[in-house]
Amino acid sequence: MPAANDANEDGLDDATAKAIQDLIDEAKAAEEAANKALEDAKGEDGLITPTEQQAIEKANQAVADAKDKAQQEINKLDPSKGKETLQGNLDAVNGVEVPAVNDKNSDGLDDATAETIQGLIDEAAAAEQAAKDALDKANADGLITPTEQEALNKANQAVQDAKDTAQQAIDALDPSAGKDTLQGNLDAVNGVDVPAANDANEDGLDDATAKAIQDLIDEAKAAEEAANKALEDAKGEDGLITPTEQQAIEKANQAVADAKDKAQQEINKLDPSKGKETLQGNLDAVNGVEVPAVNDKNSDGLDDATAETIQGLIDEAAAAEQAAKDALDKANADGLITPTEQEALNKANQAVQDAKDTAQQAIDALDPSAGKDTLQGNLDAVNGVDVPAANDANEDGLDDATAKAIQDLINEAKAAEEAAKDALDKANADGLITPTEQEALNKANQAVQDAKDTAQQAIDALDPSAGKDTLQGNLDAVNGVDVPAANDANEDGLDDATAKAIQDLINEAKAAEEAANKALEDAKGEDGLITPTEQQAIEKRN
Repeated sequence: MPAANDANEDGLDDATAKAIQDLIDEAKAAEEAANKALEDAKGEDGLITPTEQQAIEKANQAVADAKDKAQQEINKLDPSKGKETLQGNLDAVNGVEVPAVNDKNSDGLDDATAETIQGLIDEAAAAEQAAKDALDKANADGLITPTEQEALNKANQAVQDAKDTAQQAIDALDPSAGKDTLQGNLDAVNGVDVPAANDANEDGLDDATAKAIQDLIDEAKAAEEAANKALEDAKGEDGLITPTEQQAIEKANQAVADAKDKAQQEINKLDPSKGKETLQGNLDAVNGVEVPAVNDKNSDGLDDATAETIQGLIDEAAAAEQAAKDALDKANADGLITPTEQEALNKANQAVQDAKDTAQQAIDALDPSAGKDTLQGNLDAVNGVDVPAANDANEDGLDDATAKAIQDLINEAKAAEEAAKDALDKANADGLITPTEQEALNKANQAVQDAKDTAQQAIDALDPSAGKDTLQGNLDAVNGVDVPAANDANEDGLDDATAKAIQDLINEAKAAEEAANKALEDAKGEDGLITPTEQQAIEKRN
């Protein structure tokens, strides 16, 4: 009997299975070596250098080579449970995942950390460059303003803040060559030296130059003040200017102009700037005084302009006087004076008085002089007009007396109208109109018409006017009464229609009486007999 050679009954010769398993075990040993290489590479710092990455990749290759050798032997086997078991054992063997290099320069510092911190250092370097650029820009015109100085200080602070942030990150690192390198890079970053300000008011002009020119302007101002004093001395208390005083003021003005010219020459040398504009504005504000014209040419003790002004007020009063005269002529043109015209004339007179009062106040304010006496005489010659009494109170274009006379005639017509209305009311009192009453009403109407005709003749004689229209309207409102038709022709106190209606009923009764008599005659006939039927017929007729 042969010895067993498939102890586990997996369809595979035990010796062959062992030989292949040995190859798989070699692959497992290579896998363990790769894992150790990975662990050794990571160490405590977790950094992977290019050399360590290569060692891991080499260990992985040894795993792959050992697996390939075992796989070749498995591939030679016929299918069996043992072959499947070996294949499973081999498939469980793998290399390790090769980590990425994170310390390319092998300086003991993680590349991402180094890059991040270097980024912070770069930000500080950028802030340093910004500070340098700001300094170059500030120095471009040779001037440093407080604003620029402050901006440079802020730029320096931005550098320091960025450095502080980077330094904190470096300080958190363990000692390493990479840390030393970063520290050196950061130490090379610094702010700028901030120069002293020489343009304190930021006007684009060096302060020393500005002061020198301002001193020249101040000299011009002093000359201006001297000119003002010369002017005040010339005016004195009377405000009069003589030719000699005028010449003194002109000389003082020339001193101002000379001082301004000197300052202007220095300003003209400056480059354009706000400071130059300010100095120019300061200089432009310096002027000589306005040289007053001689105002006492005729030596009458009165300023010529004042005399002319007051004479102008007198002329206004004279013009108001003429306007009042013109208004009076216009008001009198139609022979009527209305309250409005009267008021207008009073207002015109008041305008004269107001203008005179204004002129008088101006004259009264003058000191005594021959000029004042002349002006007073001119003003005294101006007066208003005499205002006539109003004779057209309601302003209807009609003389009040004439209007009243015609209205009286209209009132007579109204009285006649009222008498006709009273007569009509009396005639209508019993609801009957007799021929006598009808005639009386016609006479009353005629009285109204006669009175209206008299008033109409007076109105027709008037010229057209609102007053005439009003009178005509008043007259047109007066009329007689409507005379009703007579309804009691025989004046018996009974309405004719009522009397006729009742008479018609009486006539109907008479006709019925005749019919009853005829019924009686017919019933009696020749035999004188009355039947019950005939009796009823007679009773019915009755």
